[in-house]
Amino acid sequence: MAFSTAADVESYTQIDFDSSLETHLTNNLIPFVDAAIDQYVGYELTHGTKTETFTGDQTQEIFLRHLPVRSITSVVEDDTTLTQGNSADYVFYDSGRLRRLGKRWSYAKEQNIVVTYVSGYTAFGGGLSTDLPIHIKMVSARASARLLENILQVLADIEAAKQN
Repeated sequence: MAFSTAADVESYTQIDFDSSLETHLTNNLIPFVDAAIDQYVGYELTHGTKTETFTGDQTQEIFLRHLPVRSITSVVEDDTTLTQGNSADYVFYDSGRLRRLGKRWSYAKEQNIVVTYVSGYTAFGGGLSTDLPIHIKMVSARASARLLENILQVLADIEAAKQN
């Protein structure tokens, strides 16, 4: 799923794209820019299922890497599946925090906690309405537009050099 669309990029460049240019943009440039955004942020922003493994450290908090956390699929500690809820084993927050209730996370062995969860934003192209923050969409569109403008300028310079 893309953070921006060809129409978003078109609004920045003020160029009416033909189908081959639009295809190149949506298949190559926008995904390249979106991957750079993910790399800058440090995790994948698009909606999906993630699995992380932790070693318990006798604290009550675990912090998941991918945000925002939409739902927890499962939490397994020392081969036991925990239940979610205020009067159960743990609660989670969309900020990525998992809080153990009534006791602390076990440190019985290494890599003893496995959390599977759904996180991220719905972006364009998946048939879902987007909840992607507008600033991420605009960074994707503007960076894709700049990349496209640079490519077109290089191609124009090559054509001009051939004419001379």
